[in-house]
Amino acid sequence: MKRPLLTLAICSLSLGLMAQGTWQVTTLAEMPEGVSNNAVATNGTHVYSFMGIDSTKLFSGIHLRSFRYDIPNDVWDTIAPVPDNLSRIAAAASTVKGKIYVIGGYHVYSNGSEVSSNKVFIYDPGSNTYTSGADMPVPTDDHVQCVWRDSLIYVISGWSNSGNISDVQIYNPALDQWTAASALPIGAGYEAFGASGVIIDNTIYFSGGVTDTWVFSMIPKVRTGTINPSNPTTINWSVSDDTLAALYRSGAGVIQGLPIWFGGADKAYNYDGVEYGSGLGVEPLNRVTMYEPLISVMSAETGAIPAIMDMRGIAQIDSNKYIIAGGMGPGQQVSKSTYSLEYVVTPGIQTWNKEQNALVIYPNPASRELQIQINKGDALRHWSITGTKGVVVETGKTIPNQGLNISHLPAGLYALQITTSTTVYTGPFMVVK
Repeated sequence: MKRPLLTLAICSLSLGLMAQGTWQVTTLAEMPEGVSNNAVATNGTHVYSFMGIDSTKLFSGIHLRSFRYDIPNDVWDTIAPVPDNLSRIAAAASTVKGKIYVIGGYHVYSNGSEVSSNKVFIYDPGSNTYTSGADMPVPTDDHVQCVWRDSLIYVISGWSNSGNISDVQIYNPALDQWTAASALPIGAGYEAFGASGVIIDNTIYFSGGVTDTWVFSMIPKVRTGTINPSNPTTINWSVSDDTLAALYRSGAGVIQGLPIWFGGADKAYNYDGVEYGSGLGVEPLNRVTMYEPLISVMSAETGAIPAIMDMRGIAQIDSNKYIIAGGMGPGQQVSKSTYSLEYVVTPGIQTWNKEQNALVIYPNPASRELQIQINKGDALRHWSITGTKGVVVETGKTIPNQGLNISHLPAGLYALQITTSTTVYTGPFMVVK
């Protein structure tokens, strides 16, 4: 049975590019067993968990077992295990055109040695069967894995046997072929293991992860990669520093056109949840972290979700709804809990009214027109609207009394800039349809 757990307000995330609302967290049916570091994906009707580590947190507890969650009926069952000859953790799973591709990961031997995997297994939910895909050119685990236009799977950085790699590998499911893409710049904080990210339109966003130095330091950076849609192997990379970006094995998703991360940890740890170097247990984060491309800033809301880490994917089942399956909870306990996280927008909330800016935009979000207020006595000179890619989409010199018409703009996030006789105002707004 689904049980409402809590509803927590998200108040003014940073500068508020995301329309304000509440996170509604619901506990769902428990998994057949506790599992962490499991590759999670969805086809819309079911959520799938592949491989991982069990509650022993020992190398012998790393397995190939797989499970399936029936979303409408709130029921888990066990499906056939991944047909590999070596158990794995730190893999990832992605859905393309209804099939799920389980890629990479690493195996731990009884003597403590580890080997990264180059294997690809293709799971067909319709027939409940696996087939093998072409091997990945460079074996990789704890990598970033995300999908572009329901057609290509990007495997970015990660760990390969002896250290982090700068490789960006693209898998084409239609051709069962791998292609090399523009590699990450070396030595600039791009390469990492344990990072996570998403693709929104033609832009890759991935956050955090860990260096391959002996201390395994956290990397407080957001990397952005702009994909050339005419040649998807060409990526223009950039990076920005942000302390909130120091995330390890968090779950990445998309909300209101923005990249968002759930839980994770702010310290690096081994598969047993114990921090590298200190020997102390690592505690999970109970926060939601978001990146706002228009202003290149991350923001976070602590206490928004249950504390959970050690995720190798979450299931995004709607534009504002996600399912977390398994992971590691407080005290490094391997979880068999399943959570539904739904973001409910509160209509009509004013998202910008800083005293130092004194620009008021309302309603926000809006579908037809915006009302604008600025400091009394300021004389308007001109205004402009900028989209999330930094492109100016509209300009003008007057704002009609009935409001600024935005009905022709596509749904999404925008920034309004108003230049007056005394200052320049900037504020975000959202168009909904």
